[in-house]
Amino acid sequence: MKAALKLIMIFYALVAAASCSSYKWREYHAFTCGTACNIIYRSQTDLGDSIASHLQLIESCLSIFNPQSPVSAVNRGDDIIADSILRRIFEKSYTTSAMTGGAFDPTIGPLVELWGFGSNHSSCTPTDSQIDSALASVGITRCAITADGRISKKSDKTTFNFGAIGKGFAADEIAGMLQRNGATDCMVEIGGDLALHGSSPRGTPWILQVDAPIENNTDTHERLLKIELTDCGIATSGNYRNYRSDSLGNRYGHTISPVTGRPVISDVLSATVIAPDAATADGLATACMVLGSNRALDMAAHLDSIEIMLVTPADSTTSGMQWKILTSPGFPPTQQ
Repeated sequence: MKAALKLIMIFYALVAAASCSSYKWREYHAFTCGTACNIIYRSQTDLGDSIASHLQLIESCLSIFNPQSPVSAVNRGDDIIADSILRRIFEKSYTTSAMTGGAFDPTIGPLVELWGFGSNHSSCTPTDSQIDSALASVGITRCAITADGRISKKSDKTTFNFGAIGKGFAADEIAGMLQRNGATDCMVEIGGDLALHGSSPRGTPWILQVDAPIENNTDTHERLLKIELTDCGIATSGNYRNYRSDSLGNRYGHTISPVTGRPVISDVLSATVIAPDAATADGLATACMVLGSNRALDMAAHLDSIEIMLVTPADSTTSGMQWKILTSPGFPPTQQ
């Protein structure tokens, strides 16, 4: 009871302090891009309408479920000029794919469908020839934006699904809009991917919880550790909540390798990435799942301003513990 009262008193003090200034802490909560969106920001004015319009614009451009969206038009092969949102996310995806040696690639949609993780929920295991056929259209680094603003695809069958980087991209876009409007202290969380800037309401860096990789647990979140961060993006990826089994009982995680065309067999249960922006963190977290712990740590060592934390199964060095945690040298301190 005393602890709860202390928290209430701290919150009341923050509200009281905010009321003495033209700047106030504000919140925005919605469901967008198929996931939850939670935003906290300090501003002179309510920017809720601007947030909503920006989110709607991003979703209307990037949704593969909307046949009128620009990305759907490109996937169909329509002759269109890419708008600024589609151009920016294409360029960010292209750069991220190159950074990872192709371990991240938003053109793997045909493979996702083939393995039953898209709109097709088939439990049948695809044949080698089916996988090879799908792989022939995969490869964003074989695509380009032409001088007149059109997207040149690797093949007619190449399609784009920016879901593995889109939440981070949207968080960056909203955070950028808030900052341009004077809200330099803000936290934008979309589907668990975060863009962080300035100070939290406590006047400190933002305190975040990283979830433990509890298998098939979609309703509750058990804390693995806490971390304090600001002026960066952070994202976590994992296979422990999204997998399927085939008719023979073999289980496959949802992360598909753009190189092999098959579900990844990896020692990484979850990967948390800190980067200068949330979109990069989002894409690299997916890449870490594809690469495995050794190659992921090697990748981080060769990238500036990138830090990663990997959770792997316990081994002989972690007696009595459920997991083993591996981090890049510059990963910030954590709290249990």
